[in-house]
Amino acid sequence: MKTFVLCVLGLALVSSSYACTIASECTGSCDLSSNHWACINHACVCRPNSNPACSQKDDCRSYCQTHHEHHYHCIDGRCKCGELGDD
Repeated sequence: MKTFVLCVLGLALVSSSYACTIASECTGSCDLSSNHWACINHACVCRPNSNPACSQKDDCRSYCQTHHEHHYHCIDGRCKCGELGDD
């Protein structure tokens, strides 16, 4: 019974978010004039265009809200969330 309940809850969580592999797959309500889509932990997230400044990768961990090192980066002095190559 416990295994079944966990599986059902897991499916509910997956179906309630927009799954993605890359940001260009994301659609929905996101004001693209001041925001952009990011694919973080295989879920679409609407992020502000003004990414915070950084001097090293670890500066971006909390902004990107992930502990997966390949999902946060410091590029040209700005934080970038998601896999490299994402829009």
